[in-house]
Amino acid sequence: MNRSLSIALPHLIAVLVFAVVSLVYFHPVLSGKVMQQSDIMQWKGMSKESRDYRDKTGEEALWTNSQFGGMPTYQIDMQTKGDWLNTVRANLIDILPRPAGILFWTMLGFYLLLIVMGANPLVAGGGALAYSFATYNFLILDAGHVTKAMAIATIAPVVAGVWLLYKGRYWTGAALTGLALAWNIASNHFQITYYMGICLGIMVVAQFVVALRSGSIGAFVRSTAIFVIVSLLAVGTEATRLWTTYEYSKETIRGGSALANDAGGNSDGLDKGYALAWSYGKLETMTLLIPALWAVRRAKR
Repeated sequence: MNRSLSIALPHLIAVLVFAVVSLVYFHPVLSGKVMQQSDIMQWKGMSKESRDYRDKTGEEALWTNSQFGGMPTYQIDMQTKGDWLNTVRANLIDILPRPAGILFWTMLGFYLLLIVMGANPLVAGGGALAYSFATYNFLILDAGHVTKAMAIATIAPVVAGVWLLYKGRYWTGAALTGLALAWNIASNHFQITYYMGICLGIMVVAQFVVALRSGSIGAFVRSTAIFVIVSLLAVGTEATRLWTTYEYSKETIRGGSALANDAGGNSDGLDKGYALAWSYGKLETMTLLIPALWAVRRAKR
């Protein structure tokens, strides 16, 4: 066995295992069955008018009367012409039938991150399985929060790219960061992108501290500059969707800030209770590690 094949073989085996595990777990898709996801069913209803218009005229409808009293289609079913990166992303996800394809790419992305950080393939494979089979990932797939699941799947590759940048692998890091970040934004779940941004910010601060202690500020500045440039390029690939969403947000109840209180305590945005109504409770967060935690609590009572 030549050296290149011996290096690649463990990774090829990992990819095969991820594909098999994804298809076995979601095996009904192999017989043509489709998961009944409530949000997807609702999306089909609210997007039908704009999809019918596209099929009939070949043009995009930027307004639909099928939702509420009428609203823009920016976050429902708007397609951007020339967005080939998003087209490639969608085709890659559909290598395996959904939702198996989403699970597969979630595993592969986290595997890549652990390999980049120096883990051996066996440990990286185990970590990828553990990350992907976290309870929450399946809760959102069952509910039909597909855009959120796809955004989560791209977090690890983005982190992997940034890690490479700060390790001096500028070309590889820039390519991976830009591509993965563009796909994360294209997933169209900006809440997850926002959370990822917080994590990346912490990562950059940590790298600054390391550079300060080791006297390698020059390398830090270079890596950070490349990170900023490729991030701007990634944002540019989805500028149409981002800008229309930004403009539309000003007309919605989510456009203000709960922090902007006036003297009477009134806010121009959502209150905390509304904003966090669908969030995990503090103790419930532990189900990320112990899926049956609530069942255990009920049994003790």
